[in-house]
Amino acid sequence: MNKRALIFLFFTFTFFSFVFSQVTINGVVSDEEGTLLSGAHVTLQPTKQFAVTDMQGTFEIRGVNSGLYLLTITYIGVKTYTETIQVDNTDLSLTITLQDDPLSLQNVVVTGSFEPRLQLESSTAVTTLESKSIQQILPRGTADLLQAIPGTFVDPSAGEVFTRVYTRGVSASAEDDMGWYYVSLQEDGLPVSLVQHSYYSPDIFHRVDITTDKVEAIRGGSAAITALNGPGGIYNFISRGPRDDFGGEVQLQGGVQGEGKPTLRIDGTFGGSLGNNWFYNFGGHYRNDDGARNTDFTFSKGGQLKFNVTKAYGGGYLKLYAKILDDFTNRYTGVAATNWNDPQAAFGQDINSTALMMPAFSANVPDGRRLNENATNNFDPSQGVHAQDRAFGFDFFYNLGKGWSIHNKRKFSMKDANWQTSISNAFVSLNDPLAYFISGAQFPIGQVVFSEAASGNELARLDNSGILSGDPFQYIGDGILPNDAILGTATWYNDNETTEVVESLVFRKKLKITI
Repeated sequence: MNKRALIFLFFTFTFFSFVFSQVTINGVVSDEEGTLLSGAHVTLQPTKQFAVTDMQGTFEIRGVNSGLYLLTITYIGVKTYTETIQVDNTDLSLTITLQDDPLSLQNVVVTGSFEPRLQLESSTAVTTLESKSIQQILPRGTADLLQAIPGTFVDPSAGEVFTRVYTRGVSASAEDDMGWYYVSLQEDGLPVSLVQHSYYSPDIFHRVDITTDKVEAIRGGSAAITALNGPGGIYNFISRGPRDDFGGEVQLQGGVQGEGKPTLRIDGTFGGSLGNNWFYNFGGHYRNDDGARNTDFTFSKGGQLKFNVTKAYGGGYLKLYAKILDDFTNRYTGVAATNWNDPQAAFGQDINSTALMMPAFSANVPDGRRLNENATNNFDPSQGVHAQDRAFGFDFFYNLGKGWSIHNKRKFSMKDANWQTSISNAFVSLNDPLAYFISGAQFPIGQVVFSEAASGNELARLDNSGILSGDPFQYIGDGILPNDAILGTATWYNDNETTEVVESLVFRKKLKITI
């Protein structure tokens, strides 16, 4: 036999061995009650071959070579199934039962009702936003994200916090400092905060990042029953849950906004199994944002870290979780404009890029709580709103049998909202006596000096001796003020601390009534 014939026989034998070594894997998939599951996704690694179960719960994967594979089956509402299988030279038939997973809520709405139900079966207006949708929107804040929910009015023009959100026209007279008054902002089924008053709202302590798995919005209906002071609706941000194998995501964002202002952000989330039905997940974000308008300081910086550990067992689960938020952000005040019907920026400003805010400087302001002690507080507008939240709690669910179940959630949190910003903007002409008396001087008539707050350098000196009799002021020297006016604004220092304990306890009994 010549050399060519030997090579031909070798490749022929190899080819037929390869073909005849390929086998078919088929199987039947059902749940714990024996219901055949249609639409379950079956994948085979590392070949990435896959199949989808039919109406009879069966699947078939053909052309599988001999070897060791990881079979994975996923289905909404049940635990992900994984099994290592050995494929030889014969077809393989499998019968697989998927276990119920009370933590998998992808097809169930849990917000605003004492009984979880399918979204299509809910009698109230329900909207859900999944993780992929949230990442596509790339929201700049909580209120910004909620613009995607029908029936929700949102005004996030001031920034990430100090926003206004209400639904179906239910608002507290649309006051700008009570923007969340008739809706409930929640994380994992509990309110972010039960306290709300002027310049203290729940959005100060909430940030949207990659750790959010889903947002459920309930507009009206049972929201008034299941949430305190929430007749307008509930917005529930549900965190990512457990996963069988270690994995996660990292998301980097960057760009330029306004007149060349950079913004940088990193999000990450990781999770996996600890064994014995213990699972963990942790993640968060950090950002540094110079803002869309022109300021001489960083508009937003900081982030949060979230962590949870879950123990799953027959009939329920126990989840322990924590959140650490340490964040500096700010809020834009109004831009001076003319013409109420068609506003136009005044005095050479730009509607899109001007920020009428105090520059960064350090000073002391009186402490109104201890005036008799001449106490002061350090004030620096570049600090903006410093939000801190240290929260931890648990989520416990157990099926007691015979239609009875218990669901208990409790959260303990320590919050601090420290405001160091400016408040109000008003054009005040130097020909108006108010321009001098708002300085706080006892009787500022005569020679008046205007100095730069940060450096103390003299900007302008003038004589206003005749201002009370209607005579115009006169500059002394070469220094002048732009537009012959000052911007009427004031320092705003506000420090609020709260300690909260929030709990939800639900006993549920399912009854079957035959009429």
